[in-house]
Order: sequence, then structure tokens, then C-alpha cells
Amino acid sequence: MPDPGADVAQTEPALIHDSAGEFATRHRPGLSAVFAIRPDGYLCLVARDSPTQADLKVALKLTFRWPSGPDPRLRRDPRVGSPGSHTDR
Repeated sequence: MPDPGADVAQTEPALIHDSAGEFATRHRPGLSAVFAIRPDGYLCLVARDSPTQADLKVALKLTFRWPSGPDPRLRRDPRVGSPGSHTDR
């Protein structure tokens, strides 16, 4: 379980191995799929078909606050929850 109080600025990115195959069974990633997982354990990007570097950059900008503040070009649809939120609609 991720530690919500962890100092992520001093944390090295983790390399996670799905040795039991649970993630693969649940999410069925293809060979070109990318799953970016936030420090709190939620998925912030699921790209199944050859994602680009730009796709990952947008997901990370929506997930993490940049020192200069959020990019105004990346406005969220107010009808949709925040990335990683689990709100019932």
C-alpha cells in the first residue's frame, strides 16, 4: 500500500514486477501499452495503442503540479472527475 505521507521528491521511481500476473490479468496490456501509476497507487495514464511521448507528458501535467502552475491549455472537462478519481456518476 502506498504511503500518502511519503516524501516523493526524494523517492526514486519504482520498477514494479507483476510476478503473479494479477495486473496483466486485470488490465490485459498489449505489447505497446503504457500504464503510468501515480505515487499514491492510482493509474494516471492507460494508453493501449502505441502512446506518444506527448500523451505521457499531458497525463503527467494533469497529475502533478509544475512549479509554474498548471498549463491553462490543459483544461479539464468539469463533467469529468479528476484523473484517478473514483466518483460515481
